[in-house]
Amino acid sequence: FRSNNSNELSLVYFKKQRKNKNIFIHKPKKDQCDLCIGYKTKNILQEDYEKHLKRKDEARKEKENDKKIATENTEVAVFTMDLQAVKLAPVLHASAIYYKTKLCVHNFTTFNLKNKDVFCYLWHEAEGGLEASVFATIITKHLSNFLELNPQTKTIVLYSDGCGYQNRNNILSNALFHFVNE
Repeated sequence: FRSNNSNELSLVYFKKQRKNKNIFIHKPKKDQCDLCIGYKTKNILQEDYEKHLKRKDEARKEKENDKKIATENTEVAVFTMDLQAVKLAPVLHASAIYYKTKLCVHNFTTFNLKNKDVFCYLWHEAEGGLEASVFATIITKHLSNFLELNPQTKTIVLYSDGCGYQNRNNILSNALFHFVNE
């Protein structure tokens, strides 16, 4: 789209302006699983790594299939969820103050693949830690709130990483079982 009174700008000009104004775009590091890192450090066999990649591709295909089903069917919802990197508050650069006043802040996010709604659940270490019960509470309350607003939903699919204390544990399994029975 170009109006009559505007000039086109080049990528070079854009980069030069960013540099002049000291503006940087940060691309966060992508998390890697223990198996992928183990393979890169030559601690995992090629055969095991290839099986892992095959399972990863299958999981991604299933996620895409579930996303497609959810966009076509109002009775299906698909969520991804993850704990973001721990943030320290306040951000300080003086080392003596840093160690005396830091406070860990946690951010657990859920993402609705159908409508792209994102929910961030923030808390600091004085309000709660990273125990399985904290995540079970957040997830079940999130699903309760979602179902209140979307009573037509009959199927909910959850995707998460393989983190044991957060997603794959008996506390979350029991909480979800209790949630479904209610």
